[in-house]
Amino acid sequence: MSLGQILDADKIKEIICQQYNTDEWVVLKEVRTNTGYKSKYTDGYPFTEKYIDIMVLNCWPSKGYLKIAFEIKLTKNDFINELKKPEKRWLAMMYSNEFYFVVPKEVLDWRDIPWGCGLIEVIRNQCDGEWQLKVTKKAPLKDASPLPEGFIMSMLRNAYRTNQ
Repeated sequence: MSLGQILDADKIKEIICQQYNTDEWVVLKEVRTNTGYKSKYTDGYPFTEKYIDIMVLNCWPSKGYLKIAFEIKLTKNDFINELKKPEKRWLAMMYSNEFYFVVPKEVLDWRDIPWGCGLIEVIRNQCDGEWQLKVTKKAPLKDASPLPEGFIMSMLRNAYRTNQ
């Protein structure tokens, strides 16, 4: 991997997918929180459905079927705008056991991260120059809410389309 490679949202998604690319995990990118045009989870307003940048689901009962949501932020301003609209992340936090903001190295300080969230930085490995994920602030492990049918259907559709 070239040291000069640009770190954008797509590259960060690729790095997360590589990290969880085992039989233990199902990785879903850009998952809608529901299907259809309107739903009770978006207060019935059109175009208010939410997307989760990446959701990973652990398939092993011994790991408690852990669900982790990732929200990618490339700049501090993007993060500040997110904080002004906490409703953007509430479903991702509700449906997951852990929720992380994922940012390029040194974009955020761990003290900036709101309660209930974790921080992962994307950094270069000093030895080989490869990108890697570094947990800077561990997200608290919590019980996830039961997943509504619309979200389950959205995840299944996402997985189906990914495998086509």
